[in-house]
Amino acid sequence: MPFLDDDIVDLRLDDGKTWQLYWGDEVEVLNEGSSDRRVRVKGFSGPIVEGRMRKSGKLRNERLLRLSMIDVQQGDGLILETPGDKTIFIDGGDNQLFARHAAARFGGTTEQKPLVVDLMLVTHGDADHFEGLTELRKSESNAEPRKRIFVAPKRYFHNGIVKRPGKKPDGKARKETEMLGATAIVGGIPFITGLVDDPASLAPAERNEPFDEWMQVGLFPIAYTQGTDFAVTPREAAAGHLRWNGYKR
Repeated sequence: MPFLDDDIVDLRLDDGKTWQLYWGDEVEVLNEGSSDRRVRVKGFSGPIVEGRMRKSGKLRNERLLRLSMIDVQQGDGLILETPGDKTIFIDGGDNQLFARHAAARFGGTTEQKPLVVDLMLVTHGDADHFEGLTELRKSESNAEPRKRIFVAPKRYFHNGIVKRPGKKPDGKARKETEMLGATAIVGGIPFITGLVDDPASLAPAERNEPFDEWMQVGLFPIAYTQGTDFAVTPREAAAGHLRWNGYKR
């Protein structure tokens, strides 16, 4: 289907309401009139809608590279969509705003047909960059269908630094230089050497609470590839793994 190649174009719906389409939005042209086109587009909350747009509105066949910076209030949350139809999540803030945006933007996902996220990237271990991603998993059981989103990440990248709790298992406070794992002193400067490939491989006592909760959300059904066939792994119910207002180790 073609994509809008104009900054902003009004879409007149059959009920008289007016929506706005933006550069890069995907449209399906149903028919052409003398001065307008009837098109079908994906609505903000998921359903397919139809309406008429001016014929002078430009269209293009190539998908755009789209980078959306979500207002998550604290931290970062970005969605990157490539011309090759790849979807990348970069961070997710520390609240529900990223999940709410994603649910509205990629409406209609289900357990059987989740949104395939080609890469989920967490830039670093501050909770205001990844804690909001836990809301994606929690949203699956939201009472309002429009606020639900099911995702299946193909891969997950992070920088290998995992924050520890403020206290050791023996109750003693950790030194500031111990909060991010093992270090080495070079030229009088401490460098982090204890990088972790899989945070879940650490004992729970070596992860702070946001990381511990993220390990629960790490039970996302990761998509996998066998040969040239892509599939999504079976999904267990979130209720059996997620715990609110506390942690069980």
